[in-house]
Amino acid sequence: MLAMVCTVQLMMVRMSLSMALICMVAPSHHHHRHNTTFETSHQNNQKLVNADAICPQQSDNINIEQLHIGEFNWSKSTQGQLLCSYFYGYILGIYAGGVATDRWGGRLFMLLSIGTMATTNFILPTAANTHHRALYAVRVIQGLAEALGLNAHQYLLTRWGTQQDLSLLTGLSYAGFPLGVMIIHPLVSSLCLHGPWGGWPSVFYLLGGLGAVWTLVASLFLHDSPSSHPYVTPAEIQ
Repeated sequence: MLAMVCTVQLMMVRMSLSMALICMVAPSHHHHRHNTTFETSHQNNQKLVNADAICPQQSDNINIEQLHIGEFNWSKSTQGQLLCSYFYGYILGIYAGGVATDRWGGRLFMLLSIGTMATTNFILPTAANTHHRALYAVRVIQGLAEALGLNAHQYLLTRWGTQQDLSLLTGLSYAGFPLGVMIIHPLVSSLCLHGPWGGWPSVFYLLGGLGAVWTLVASLFLHDSPSSHPYVTPAEIQ
């Protein structure tokens, strides 16, 4: 259960900014009404028909800017860099995380991973309001933390799973990735429109709170192997 909740949180943090950017960034252009014409044929005679004559527009249409009021004037290039920054940290952490986990165990780096993600989620809104480069740095750290967490996650699975149930445990724990995607999409949409603290910041405060709770619970019950767990008897290990 701890492993599945961990992968759910990892995926939610990874996807959170790509969704939240929609309500963080101001519209780059106004929503214009286009006067479109269609060419129709009637008894071999060509004529142009105004689109409004076919599909008249109602006067109570909601302008997209009424629903989308962003506060950051970031260019498309800046937004792309912010989204990529997570994976720069991820690439850096894959190899380093594997080496570190083999040397010092999975528990330490699993707690460090989720704990770091929780902390950076709490400071992410402040970083975004400071400068986009500060947000860039936060996302690099989050990507690095996820890489450490995934290495530690796999390490713990191989230590706790037997040959008979390792495949089942792996499948259940990695099911958290698609589950995290299913959760984060409607969650971000709802919080952006109705959340406290200005809408989008509540996304990251919530993720930070969930990560802090997981870290606290895991610090009490998570161990590197059955032999290091104080409540697992030698008979159970056999």
